[in-house]
Amino acid sequence: MASILRWAQHLTRKTPLQPVRFPTAGFDSIPELAFLEEEQFDEFKEGKYFPVQIGHVYASKYQVLGKLGFGSTSTVWLARDLESHNHVTLKMYTSDNTHQHEFDIYETIRKVKSSHPGRRHVRSALDKFALQSPAGKQHYCLVQTPLWDSWRDLPRRNPTNRFTEDLLKAGLWELLLGLDYLHAECKLVHTDIKADNIHSELVDKQLFEAFTQAELETPTPRKYINGFPIYLSRKFGLPRELGNVILSDFGAAVRGDERRNHDAQPNVYRSPEVMLKVPWSYPVDIWNVGVMIWDLFEGKHLFYGDDPSGEGYLTRAHLAEVIGMLGPPPLDLLQRGQWKAGIPIVEGLSLEASEENLEGSSKEKFLNFIHLCQVKYSGTLQNTWLLHKALKAKVEQYISDDDGGYGFPFLDTVSSDATGQLDLKWGFLSNDFGVGSEDSLKVYLEILKSIERIDDVFGEFSLGQLQRIYDLYVVIALKHAVEKDSVAATKRLKEFFEDSCIFVSDSEDTVKGGLSNYVWRGPVKMWKKPALQPLYKRTVGDKLTFIEKLFHQTLEIPSASLDDIIDELNPIREDDEGTENIMELYKYLDKLRYSVTNMRVTGPRGWYKTSDTLWSSSAPIRGKVTLDAHYEDLESFFVSKIGVKSLTLDMVYDELVQVPQSISMDDITVSLLALSNFLRDESATRDPDPLRVAKILPIKYGNNKPVLQSAEADFAIADCVHLQEHFGGKVALLNFDLEDIHRLRPLLSWLGLESRFLSNSVREITSVPPESGNMVTASGRDLHRKAYYILRVAATYGSPKYQDDPDELYQLLRDAETLETNDIHVTLQLSQKGNTIPIEDPSPNIHIVESNSGLKFYLPKKKKVQSVAFSSVLPRKLLWWLKGYPDGRVEDREDVAAISALSLVLSCDVRVLDEILTRQGILQTDVDNVDEFDDDSEEDDEEDDGALPPDAQSQTETLTEETAQSHMRGERVAFSEPPLRPQLRDSSHRGSFPPQRSMQDPSLTPDLFSTTQTVHLPTSSLVTVSNDRYRAILERVVNSARVASFPSRGSPGVFNMDSLRGVLFSDVGTSSFHGYEVGQAYSSNTQLERDLKVGAAGELYVFELLSSLHLPGWGRNNWQSRIRTWVNVHPDYTDLEPWNNRETSDFVYEDTSGEFTAHLVDRGYLSSAE
Repeated sequence: MASILRWAQHLTRKTPLQPVRFPTAGFDSIPELAFLEEEQFDEFKEGKYFPVQIGHVYASKYQVLGKLGFGSTSTVWLARDLESHNHVTLKMYTSDNTHQHEFDIYETIRKVKSSHPGRRHVRSALDKFALQSPAGKQHYCLVQTPLWDSWRDLPRRNPTNRFTEDLLKAGLWELLLGLDYLHAECKLVHTDIKADNIHSELVDKQLFEAFTQAELETPTPRKYINGFPIYLSRKFGLPRELGNVILSDFGAAVRGDERRNHDAQPNVYRSPEVMLKVPWSYPVDIWNVGVMIWDLFEGKHLFYGDDPSGEGYLTRAHLAEVIGMLGPPPLDLLQRGQWKAGIPIVEGLSLEASEENLEGSSKEKFLNFIHLCQVKYSGTLQNTWLLHKALKAKVEQYISDDDGGYGFPFLDTVSSDATGQLDLKWGFLSNDFGVGSEDSLKVYLEILKSIERIDDVFGEFSLGQLQRIYDLYVVIALKHAVEKDSVAATKRLKEFFEDSCIFVSDSEDTVKGGLSNYVWRGPVKMWKKPALQPLYKRTVGDKLTFIEKLFHQTLEIPSASLDDIIDELNPIREDDEGTENIMELYKYLDKLRYSVTNMRVTGPRGWYKTSDTLWSSSAPIRGKVTLDAHYEDLESFFVSKIGVKSLTLDMVYDELVQVPQSISMDDITVSLLALSNFLRDESATRDPDPLRVAKILPIKYGNNKPVLQSAEADFAIADCVHLQEHFGGKVALLNFDLEDIHRLRPLLSWLGLESRFLSNSVREITSVPPESGNMVTASGRDLHRKAYYILRVAATYGSPKYQDDPDELYQLLRDAETLETNDIHVTLQLSQKGNTIPIEDPSPNIHIVESNSGLKFYLPKKKKVQSVAFSSVLPRKLLWWLKGYPDGRVEDREDVAAISALSLVLSCDVRVLDEILTRQGILQTDVDNVDEFDDDSEEDDEEDDGALPPDAQSQTETLTEETAQSHMRGERVAFSEPPLRPQLRDSSHRGSFPPQRSMQDPSLTPDLFSTTQTVHLPTSSLVTVSNDRYRAILERVVNSARVASFPSRGSPGVFNMDSLRGVLFSDVGTSSFHGYEVGQAYSSNTQLERDLKVGAAGELYVFELLSSLHLPGWGRNNWQSRIRTWVNVHPDYTDLEPWNNRETSDFVYEDTSGEFTAHLVDRGYLSSAE
């Protein structure tokens, strides 16, 4: 039902709406001399605005419903997409080319693929198009989702004309999310954040209808200039709820990862970096937001920039206000800036005095926040410290008091008592807010961070300061060693040192970096990644042991690898600089020679929990490492004793459900095949629905590269060569070859995709010209002779034609004509994405016509083609006709059984059909068989001189059931070792027995265009071959194998089939069987019986030959073929039981001792290296 609803909704969406007819009269006219909205701009006077008109349809689908706003470069309109029925906004740009930059920014945002939560708070573009104005100028239009009021308009709906505290908190949270997405994911700086450019998402859809109805009932006031209207903007009503905060208008946005120092931002929101003309990036947006929200909450600007000269806004006045309010800028910022003071700093300004609307605890929190510390950098409460004598003394060992305000962050508001001890009343800051107070590892990390800040501002270290840093490293190593939670402490250290705070001097310069910037051991002169150990060794003395423990053992800075040395050599080779270091690099490589040539790396080195490991895995599993490549001789220990697991169905399932976007096609293929293998051998308890919607299926659209799609996409599955050759490159196909499709069948069936197989989804249409064809010449193919037995099958499997009138159906079949012709025309059709793709098919086929003149069966005229079509196509086509299937689809197991029964009817002699159908459970019918043959009068001269071998009856049932199941899966019936097919009678090739192909021609499709016949082994009454004669052959096979020796590779006659043929057919005459020369011992009633007996004799020879090697553990259980019980007639094998388990090969032997492998090496079949 859900799929039907989705289909109906899809059809509804595809029905275009009719445009709304808006009134052309009844509106208020605005006086001609009164400036209306965009008229105030010079661009309007220059004729650059496009004359948008309410009610008009643009780009063939967007009908304008009303005007929302205007600006100096565009007007904004509410419109409705007549195709999708969605409401949109149209931003119609002026005719100058100011729009292209904004289009480029929206395109940058569109290309970012991210699950960042801020994505929904950044406006995107839906569409764009171009129009030509009546004046012949080109205008571009941007299509976007409609938004409600901006933050500039929102306070006007509040009596206080400003944001409330709660509203500002909620909105600011979402705005910062959007800004983080813009910075971190899109790499963009907005530069124009103001209340006009921040909106609320419009989630109350009723406002659209109300807007439209208002325009219909009260048309917008307007005026006309040069025959074109200028409209007054209309506002949306008040929504029932507010949607997400949306940041919009990216006309001034720039790349944040490119160096720039140009002027930007609204005047009163300009950041110090912009005003000082230093390179700026993402932080200017944060300053912009901070100053803007002050305006929204306080109802006034924090800074005005009004110059005392009366010239209005000037940068120097703005900077003077900032310094008066916040203090002087950081020294490094001033040193990099290009501004000189020109006016006095305004005195008496402060944030405390300027803030007027906070009350109570909120006011107290604000004041405490702006006076947290004595330092000149921003920080959080959790990264500050309570000031007391003991801690201050520790800090002063490493940092002097003259730190310029960039030193250790002691809380300014917290004081000690007369003895320098911390007053107990401040304990809550440490207990509840994470303020530091104790001598701990965290203290020394903060001291080191403070030293780095001072270095960033004031420059080079003295030698004494470097030694104090080395002392700090020793203390940090010792503090880490006594931490109770060493794992958490190590993690904290790695995070701290990840990007900075590792200092080292090479006697010429001091280098600072993080963990990834160094190696531990390596040549002294390394430029890309300096080696710490040789540099520290020259300067730190006996501290080296502790520093090595910190950086090499705890933080795991590795020694230089082969790749590191290559990275050092490449620039030398390219620039011919630093050649004096080559010898040191080569010497280091020489020491690495053993590990470079012998080390095999298969995963990250480290310690892992049992739950994070697998013994082996055929599919990549994130967060798991495999052990078999590292410990191949210890499987018993890891698997049996430690409990390391191998890959499971649930692991592969979970991996595919959470498949990352970056997964490769090879990895997804391996994972899908692994899951399918599990589904083949075990039943799945997991829900397939999550996998149906996951994008895990590689789909190839035509000749394009494959892309990952979900099972809900429209595609087909090429499950046979025949149809793949026809439709490949023309439709969307699952991008696997036939072998992989076969291996994936359990998974595809579990996902419910059987209907996607080409063999199930391609429709076949056949036709013949009028008056075409002659009566078939082979009497065995004249179907009217088997009318009664076809009728019994129709009765058994519920044919509507039989249920309507059995006698009429019988008479229709008796009067049927079977014709042969060369004019059967076949068209294959596949529907995909609403299109039908027709293909002409020259393959063998059948055409059935029922008309007023009777029933006609058309067969191909060429004998070989006719044989293929009669045996493989006709059974299914006949069922389609009996059941009245309009498109020839076989849907269920009952249909498969019916096809199997019809195959028997067509292939067996009419004299034995009654007994065969009865044994197969085919119902009798009340209709009299008027064509019944007298079996006694037509009895064969040759007696039934044999019976089925023991267990053949049960084997018949097993093979019949398995074959039916195979048919349901669309598989071909084949045995693990193809039987031998004798050559046509030819004296020059009497000794040649090439392997027989599968029971059906592989050019035929497995389901739609051919019938996989159920295998029915003959019953005792039908067997015509002598058991005594077959027993004699098997005795010769056994005797020959027991005196043979295992041949060496390359020796004459190795596994020569002429020898086996000689054993099988010596002293036995030959006769013709279906046109082939065969031994009389195998002139069975069916070709299948002969093939099975020949195959079983061959397997017996191989079993005896391998038995003569006396391999450890070799026995009858290694013979795992379903046809082995045919050799029960041999006296040594009368007790050989049937193999009822799954057959993977004729013989399966696990050579745990290596004896058979050594034997194959000795005989030249394998090399010792293998």
